[in-house]
Amino acid sequence: MAVAKQIGVAISTFTAWEQDKFIPEATHMKGIIAFFGYYPFPEPVTLPERIRKYRNVHGLTLEQFGDLLDVSEATVWTWENEKYTPAEITVRKINDLINHKELS
Repeated sequence: MAVAKQIGVAISTFTAWEQDKFIPEATHMKGIIAFFGYYPFPEPVTLPERIRKYRNVHGLTLEQFGDLLDVSEATVWTWENEKYTPAEITVRKINDLINHKELS
């Protein structure tokens, strides 16, 4: 299947997505977004939504995003799921990271 190859996943993985057996992981989102040619979700408004978009566009796991900010995977999860709001200095770091990468 050409689509699976273009996205960079096995045909069985792509088929499972089509059949709603699995949801694509963040590491696959970069390929999916490239295939569509645009971000196929509503534009983010909140910080958690902006973090999720950044991770999806760049194909980053929670852990990989956390590594960019020297925080744990669990911490990023709490931000994305609105269980905890980061301190203002951390919000600035997140915004700097997101804005810098989106401009390039």
